[in-house]
Amino acid sequence: MDNENNWKPLWDDEDMQKFEDTIAIYNDLTRANMNLISKIQEQLKRNTQLISVMILCIIAFDLNLLRMLSDTTNSIIEFEPRKERRRQ
Repeated sequence: MDNENNWKPLWDDEDMQKFEDTIAIYNDLTRANMNLISKIQEQLKRNTQLISVMILCIIAFDLNLLRMLSDTTNSIIEFEPRKERRRQ
C-alpha cells in the first residue's frame, strides 16, 4: 500500500514544460531552415535566369562576329578580281 501513496505521474509539470520548450525550439529551427531554403531557391532561380541571359548575349555576339568575319572574307574575295581587272 505504500506504493499506492508514493505514486508519481510519469510527467510532472516541470518535465512537461521542458518538453514543450524543446518542441517550441525545434519548431522555430524548422521554420528558420525552411525560410532559408526558400531564400536559397529564390536566389538560385535569379542566378539561373541571369546566367541564361548572359549565355544568350555571348551567343548573339559570337554569331554577329562570325557574320562580320564571313562578310569580310567575301568582300576580300570579290575585291581581288576587280583589282585585277583594273590592272589589266
